[in-house]
Amino acid sequence: MKAYRFISALIGLCLSVGAMAQKALTEDGTKAQKALVEHLRANGLAPSIDTRDNSVCFKSNGVLYWVTFEESSPVLYTIHRKGLNMESDKAFKPSCARAACNEVNRKHNVKCVYNDKRVEFLLQTYAKNPSDFHGGFRKMLASFKDVDVTYKNSYETAFDKWKKDSIATNKPITPNTPVGNSPLKVTYIAFGNFDSQDNVISDFDQPLRKSACRYIKASLDVSSTEKGIFKIGMKLINPDGKAMVATKGVDYCSTSNVEIKKTGKEIRCDLNSYGSDDPNFWKAGEYKVEIYDFEVGAKLYSTTFNIL
Repeated sequence: MKAYRFISALIGLCLSVGAMAQKALTEDGTKAQKALVEHLRANGLAPSIDTRDNSVCFKSNGVLYWVTFEESSPVLYTIHRKGLNMESDKAFKPSCARAACNEVNRKHNVKCVYNDKRVEFLLQTYAKNPSDFHGGFRKMLASFKDVDVTYKNSYETAFDKWKKDSIATNKPITPNTPVGNSPLKVTYIAFGNFDSQDNVISDFDQPLRKSACRYIKASLDVSSTEKGIFKIGMKLINPDGKAMVATKGVDYCSTSNVEIKKTGKEIRCDLNSYGSDDPNFWKAGEYKVEIYDFEVGAKLYSTTFNIL
């Protein structure tokens, strides 16, 4: 066990040394680093060097900044401002964070980046000589003013909208007219996966896999005690318990007309496919399905299917 620990420690040390070596500055980068330290001291700031990445760190108006140096003549300077960490926020929504980052990028001359519950603020510029960078340094630093305020306000706005949309999506769906009796009867349903051109990806009754799911189509066996043209609708609830609909304000994700020419005889009815070309549209898990007589609001069949 001791030998194992020693080897593990040795490997860790080697990796650390390798990482340090990867952060080594170029000759021009070293000159830029030393020149910036002198410039900050001359302007009343107290810089320090982080040996992990050779960045120059300092505080301005109580906020931590650090500058990294890459490449040679010209040197790529990157000013980093202390970012935001949302790991403790259990209600955090990445989509709202991305919307807030976009707003920061629109309003400020600073790049705002989201990654894994963290938000970074940075500004990059090339300079051939350190004096070129120092000349615009104060103005670049001023560009970071209120970027955190813009982000937080924009995130709250996006989050409030997300909550309203979620409430609207999950509210009970009630028909506009009283539920009546339906002459229709559904005895079987199967699901298939198709592309946007209606080509088969996986046929009916075959496994549905998240990596390949695009547009799902339901195929029903339907019979009726009456002749005529009827409309069938499908409601779909995703693994998170949210209703999936074709458009906002519509109860169903898919509908189709079916003509019954002979009573008591089962016929096949394929509903319109529902989905997206976005590979992240479908989640893995169990989906609840309800089939309705569209005109009278009567539930005809309920089942589930799973996406693996």
